Amino acid sequence: MKMLSVIAFALIANVSQAQWNSNTQINTPVSTATNWQIDIRMVEDGNKGTFIVWKDYRNGTPDIFAQHIDSMGVALWNADGAPVCTQSADQSTPSILPDGEGGIFVSWSDWRSGIERDIYAQRLNQFGQPLWLMDGVPVVNKVNREHNERMVSDGQGGAIVVFEQKNSSTYLWEIWAQRINSSGNAVWAMGGVPVSGYLSEHLNERIQSDGQGGVYVTFQDFRNGFDFDVYVQHLDGNGNRLWSTGVLACNAAGTQTNPKIDPDYLTGGVIVSWTDKRNGIDYDIYAQRIDANGNLIWGTEGKAVCVQSGNQSAIEVYSNQLVEGVVFAWKDNRSNSGYDIYADRLDMNGNSIWQNNGMLICNDLGDQLNPNITGDSYGGVVIVWQDASLGGFDIKAQRVYKEGLILYQVNGVMISDAVNIQTSPKNVSDDFGSGIFAWEDSRSGSPDVYCAKLNWGGPYIGIENSIIPEWSVYPNPGKDIIQISSASNINSIKLFDSQGAEVKVFNNLSNCNKIGLNISDLSSGIYFLQSNMNGSISIQKIIKE
Repeated sequence: MKMLSVIAFALIANVSQAQWNSNTQINTPVSTATNWQIDIRMVEDGNKGTFIVWKDYRNGTPDIFAQHIDSMGVALWNADGAPVCTQSADQSTPSILPDGEGGIFVSWSDWRSGIERDIYAQRLNQFGQPLWLMDGVPVVNKVNREHNERMVSDGQGGAIVVFEQKNSSTYLWEIWAQRINSSGNAVWAMGGVPVSGYLSEHLNERIQSDGQGGVYVTFQDFRNGFDFDVYVQHLDGNGNRLWSTGVLACNAAGTQTNPKIDPDYLTGGVIVSWTDKRNGIDYDIYAQRIDANGNLIWGTEGKAVCVQSGNQSAIEVYSNQLVEGVVFAWKDNRSNSGYDIYADRLDMNGNSIWQNNGMLICNDLGDQLNPNITGDSYGGVVIVWQDASLGGFDIKAQRVYKEGLILYQVNGVMISDAVNIQTSPKNVSDDFGSGIFAWEDSRSGSPDVYCAKLNWGGPYIGIENSIIPEWSVYPNPGKDIIQISSASNINSIKLFDSQGAEVKVFNNLSNCNKIGLNISDLSSGIYFLQSNMNGSISIQKIIKE
């Protein structure tokens, strides 16, 4: 039996040279300055590298630092990072965005007023030098508390910053937004604009560019007076609310919280996912598609992503045209023995493609937490998480093809198993078949920032490069015998399980218009049929009942 994961592991372990270190107990340091470096954010630089920003305690009170790592793992800015803001007060919760000219925008929550937190921002050029006032410019500095900010591009060289603000009269949290131009000047009304316009508690906003200078904002909202629901608002480039006081993404009973958002490439709208307690017992995962006009595509209650027993949470969402749908990853305690990582791909009608209620990504010993997801440049995804299978937390990852085939070894490949703990991983794709991971690393005793770069391994490893099949399989799902129609040119068929192991081979199939394959001896689950049609390779997923 040939194990494709062995081949895959040999290839993905080929870490690029120069500063990248392939030893999972060494990795590549980003910042090892004194005291803590935590709360990492990272983003692609458009040239196979990454920008990383974090909260940094080297000066006692927390500051904001950033670094630019190129495709070879070389740190291009100051050793241990370039200062973004080192003002003597507390700076927290950094957010990062490429500026389109080789530098970055950074925003953060700032307590320099001594009264309440405000939102500040800075722009660094390609050399890591500040382009605006030293220690940043105010995005909003009202007497209220403003924090938990997010940023997207405004499409005109600036950024839209969305944040939570405490109402000084009602003491309710609300969501507000401000746009800043390339010079750091506020464009919209002084103090920003309210996102909802409805007086109620709004929390946990997430944002997505609309591609036309505006922004979609999703948040949890308490306007019904009983529990939280998920709403979505659309602001145009002038800060106007396009969807009244917001579109209700789901009108089911129970609480809906902690939404995530990603673009809907078909309608120009968005896909929103959230944790949902409509069953009154535990949290499940649901999702909704909303088009650019604010219409609900997946019904008034959304589509179920996972409704297994136990809590599902920490949702990650990834969609684009290559994926041909949307991928969800989450932590899941359905086993009641700790959290595992599951994932599924839904098509644009909300139907499960990989496996109903999620396909298992990792259920190793201990907890698997904090999943993060990026694309693999071929329509699949790479999921990273912190993993306690060896005792303390390490960093592991798994790649999943668009069809649902798991590439790497069972329970994932190790990214870092250095001494002490590694937590809170992030990952980005370089759009050329590789990606970069970054995480908080306590090998020195206090958290530092480390990173690693891995080659994803190409379109298919072990399973040869495939095209869309010219044949069809039925019944699918099947139980004993499955039929392949339009099979007259098929020479051979190989059957692989979801972990990449070759389980059956069918040879000498030429001149058969219909092929019947006996799968009665296989366990229930997901498998992949790979056909050879006169040298042309294609692959299709089947489900054994």
